[in-house]
Amino acid sequence: MTALHPLFIQRIQRQFPEDADAFIDAIHRAPNVSVHVKGEALKELRLLPVVHYDNGFFLKSRPQFTTDPLFHLGRYYPQESSSMVIGSLVRQIGEQKKIGMALDLCAAPGGKTILLHENLDPNSVIYANEIHPKRNQVLQENVMKWGITNAVVLQSDVSQIKGDERWDLILLDAPCSGEGLFRKDPNARSEWSLEQVIKCAGMQDKLVQEAYRLLAPGGVLIYSTCTFSEEENQDIVSMCIDDLGMQAYQPLVMPKEANHIQIQGVSAWRFLPHQSQGEGFFCCVLQKPEAASSGRVKLANDSFWQPLHKRDWPALLPFVKDKNLERYWVNGKGEVFYTAIPQEFVLPIAKMVQIGAQMGILNKQIFTPHQGMILSDNTNQEITRLDISDEESLKVLRGEDWRIDDLGLSGWHIVQWQGMDLSWVKMVKGRVSNHYPKEWRIRHL
Repeated sequence: MTALHPLFIQRIQRQFPEDADAFIDAIHRAPNVSVHVKGEALKELRLLPVVHYDNGFFLKSRPQFTTDPLFHLGRYYPQESSSMVIGSLVRQIGEQKKIGMALDLCAAPGGKTILLHENLDPNSVIYANEIHPKRNQVLQENVMKWGITNAVVLQSDVSQIKGDERWDLILLDAPCSGEGLFRKDPNARSEWSLEQVIKCAGMQDKLVQEAYRLLAPGGVLIYSTCTFSEEENQDIVSMCIDDLGMQAYQPLVMPKEANHIQIQGVSAWRFLPHQSQGEGFFCCVLQKPEAASSGRVKLANDSFWQPLHKRDWPALLPFVKDKNLERYWVNGKGEVFYTAIPQEFVLPIAKMVQIGAQMGILNKQIFTPHQGMILSDNTNQEITRLDISDEESLKVLRGEDWRIDDLGLSGWHIVQWQGMDLSWVKMVKGRVSNHYPKEWRIRHL
């Protein structure tokens, strides 16, 4: 494993003089495996619960995610246990304050968007932003796999997001030097430098200022990183207090393993490798002062996204369970999406790439269903289901076609694995044409 940079070790010795040896020793230990689960997923592998999140568990061993249909069906999400505390914070904030609109500012790969969804009122609207195209694709996939229909995925530079003073809650899990991941990510060690720390701190400063611009008066900012450096943590919080006038948000209950610190009277918490079972993590909750708002800007409609036209409803109706077709949107590429968000809250504040879950593609009133319909539990229950084996489930996930003996079947069907809808297939003369999304398929075993 890549050695720790001497300057990093020196800084840890300065920051944690009494615990430095234990801190460094802990970084060299093997990381624990933790997941965020739905229902009974991976019950046989669960070792210990994550104390600060009910749906988080440490596992006895790492599952083979790539070949596990449960993973592809969004029944669990590999997530760092320390970062799951965001879910606890969001739940507490939502219990104390009405959150109508929330924004995950740097959202990929999507784990914290899932935490927002799971812990806010179902009527809240979540916007999740990621500017990098490849990371945005992963974000879209994970939001869809978790079955989230009250989220809009954006792909914009943060400075280009409109709607000043609109957001009740903003989560800024800021890009950082990644020191908290040294135990599980060798690349984080090899890429570390003091110059990188300073560069990240400059970027975080700009992101926090944009978050302040977007926050409504009285709105709440959750700022977090997976690093230990004071430049990226304490100094950024101090800037929020000194330059932006942000205030502490209290009261909040945090787990005992969260190392509590005070920054100019504002509480912040650190998960440190020698004091917790998870990886390194920092978080702080701040509030924008109540003041006169500059007004919520009315935004023009986005011509690329429109509610599904009534003439196209008949093509979609045989496939979907929710017949309220005012919940469906179509973009300029003919992709149809389903969302629980009222139309007036689907706002063109930035480049929107996904609204809720994708249902399929409409081309000249011919509809081709998408996996998102299955994952959002919005498939018509009258559609024929076909049971498949473990071996056939891997064929589905690899995108392979196969044949069956019954030549009487035709048209669209859903294949089920262990009683769960797995994917759309189209039957043509005994041939099973696989419609598991190409970009999600297993490419290497």
